[in-house]
Amino acid sequence: MWDAREPSTLRALGNWISQAQNCGIKEFATAANSIKGVKEYIVNAYMTGKTNAYAENVNRKIKDMKRRACGFTNYKNMRRRLLLAYGYPALDKGGVALPNHNK
Repeated sequence: MWDAREPSTLRALGNWISQAQNCGIKEFATAANSIKGVKEYIVNAYMTGKTNAYAENVNRKIKDMKRRACGFTNYKNMRRRLLLAYGYPALDKGGVALPNHNK
């Protein structure tokens, strides 16, 4: 998982953790210990520039839609609304159909 091409990034983070742990400030030591446990992921995110922000955004939109709808009649209707919310075309344009609740 470590990127062997960039050991300086890992070394720099390790140096910061050591300094923060030994500086005598309790809050820095706590933060350094927290970062130490996930430094592999921090370095990977820094090196690749990728995060899970898109997945978190999708989950938030789904939760918001469920909250606004106050319950769907079935899973199929919820799936259709989510697909439309994410840009899939409507049925009349070759995409997904929305249920008609006006009947």
